[in-house]
Amino acid sequence: MRVLADGKKKFVVLPEIPADMDKITITEALAGEDFSGAVLSSDFDLGPAASDVLDEKSLDVSGNAKELGNGNADGGFTAYRSFLAATGLPDTASTEEKFWAIVGDAKGTVLPILIRHSGKKSTEDLTVGDEYWYCEYELDVPSSAALEGKLKHRVPGAIRRFTEGFKTIVSATP
Repeated sequence: MRVLADGKKKFVVLPEIPADMDKITITEALAGEDFSGAVLSSDFDLGPAASDVLDEKSLDVSGNAKELGNGNADGGFTAYRSFLAATGLPDTASTEEKFWAIVGDAKGTVLPILIRHSGKKSTEDLTVGDEYWYCEYELDVPSSAALEGKLKHRVPGAIRRFTEGFKTIVSATP
């Protein structure tokens, strides 16, 4: 059955880089913190991208033959902010501000990010067999706040390492 993607991505920051990014265990995955509610959906585009294409055919090949080169990943995300109505100060107890404490002033910090792709709601727990894409995202300085809608900042960065394609969460004991 086809499923609408709306509300399905789960954005988890792991506490440390996993032992094997292609075989993240359920223990490693559950140790992460779910920040799906702190990330703007409309411009979320962190994920795999088209591989490099090499235009290097051999002499015995005719036509415009090409080969695939290195895999790529691209994109980023926008982090919401949350403020107390009474004071206008950051609501440090909110998920949004917990996430902002990680990404707001941390240029050069590498975040190990697991993004679940499934038909499950993003609020559902991670389980063995869940499909994911993983990357190590080096944070840059967030952009200025948008002047419309909710207060938020685009968090640019550089993807340092990533899984080639989608993987599945494995049990803690093989």
